[in-house]
Amino acid sequence: MGDSEFEADLSSVSPSVEAEVMGFEAMDDVELEQGKESWLPLEKVMALSMAAFALAGGPALAREDITRFTPDQWINIYITTGICVVLYFLVIPIVIYNYLRLRWYKRSTLETFFQFLLVFLFFPGMLILAPFINFRRLPNDGADGP
Repeated sequence: MGDSEFEADLSSVSPSVEAEVMGFEAMDDVELEQGKESWLPLEKVMALSMAAFALAGGPALAREDITRFTPDQWINIYITTGICVVLYFLVIPIVIYNYLRLRWYKRSTLETFFQFLLVFLFFPGMLILAPFINFRRLPNDGADGP
């Protein structure tokens, strides 16, 4: 297959496919020669690229003196984070388990919805505590039958 056969085959293809084969520079030339506007002009591409860079690169490009904390501030951040973690994973799920145990057989439809909402919101902590909790019914839980 010679070069002339390749050129003959390429001439029968549409200009957009030819531009893809030739590369992006040729694509710009083809569009300018045909007088068509690009479906996404260079100005729009640049504006979108700069907006994406500003959104994604903003925190990384923040000023150093704004993101620098003193050791006392780091201690406060660690203490606050630790309190939030203990509350989310241990304290609140224990309170929810007790609330579920006390109201399981006496609840209304709206209260059932609220209980399921609490279980959904604090599911990771409840999952951590689940192996250590006994779900068997006690005789005084309020159940009418066995």
